[in-house]
Amino acid sequence: IPAESSEAIESAIRNIFANPESYQVKADAGRIHIIENFNWQKIALSYEELMYKTIEEFEC
Repeated sequence: IPAESSEAIESAIRNIFANPESYQVKADAGRIHIIENFNWQKIALSYEELMYKTIEEFEC
């Protein structure tokens, strides 16, 4: 939804109230996605991988 489009925002809000079950399914899926992909364990592993790649490139 474009932030600058008040019509699009209004439409999305109306859709939420018209279809609360659909909204809840999407909200639950979004929550699961965030939990699986944006946790400190995953962030730490990404940084670790980046550091090892940087060290390998520096040594070559």
